[in-house]
Amino acid sequence: MDFPTDDNINRMFKMAFCLHPDRKIAIEITRDAILKFCSIQRFEQNQEQESEESQSYKYKLSNEGLMYKSLCTVSENLEKKQEKDRKSKEIVNYRPTLDDMLVRYIKILIY
Repeated sequence: MDFPTDDNINRMFKMAFCLHPDRKIAIEITRDAILKFCSIQRFEQNQEQESEESQSYKYKLSNEGLMYKSLCTVSENLEKKQEKDRKSKEIVNYRPTLDDMLVRYIKILIY
């Protein structure tokens, strides 16, 4: 199992900060994404060992791809909570601006 390098963690933080321009939130998202990455990687290694005999043809993401997938998943959970609470007029950590919402929309198009 590979743990993300410092360079990978810095890139994950930059992406999280782009999606959530609050330093504390971006750090929390990066931390949670690293934990999620480790659990996904462990799960995929177990699946790989089990499916060696059955010759699975499923495409496997690189570690960097898994890191970004983890970051997007964790970020999306917070985004949905913020958007839901925005409708109910409650503020969760911070209120995303229109620019934040635009960046999130572009992320969805790319992701």
